[in-house]
Amino acid sequence: MKRKMRNTRTLQGNISGLWGDVTHIYGYAANDSTFGLSGDASGIYGCVTGLRGEVTELIGFVSGIRGNVSGIKGCVTKIWGEVSGIHGEIEELKGCVSEIYGSITGLRGEVTGLVGCVSELYGDITGVYGDASGISGDLDNCGLTDEDRAVGVNIIDLLE
Repeated sequence: MKRKMRNTRTLQGNISGLWGDVTHIYGYAANDSTFGLSGDASGIYGCVTGLRGEVTELIGFVSGIRGNVSGIKGCVTKIWGEVSGIHGEIEELKGCVSEIYGSITGLRGEVTGLVGCVSELYGDITGVYGDASGISGDLDNCGLTDEDRAVGVNIIDLLE
């Protein structure tokens, strides 16, 4: 005789150790009553708070991540809001990046469309195009040959 499963709308009490293929959990899952979602848990909808441990493959619209977040791997797109304290090695920052403030060091590769007040560029600076005015300081290492430096070439003439 098969047992008829009744429709259970709520899980109540101290719930720990859900294992296996857990699908379609709807509603409010709070950290005070739910610990240890293990295995393949898919289709969790609603307000989910207090996820602890190793959380992988968050897919969809994720908002309001707070606290210590480490080890984000893979393709991350469209981070909005105030982002502070990013440490470590950042590779391949692509797209439209605006309003980066603070001390930025070690910017390597092809940098295009740098607009605004740019100060203290050091090193071998080559291939400056466009309207370059108000360049001052020591320009000995700006890509000029020994012959160019000997005749005193104006750097603005090199840009045209």
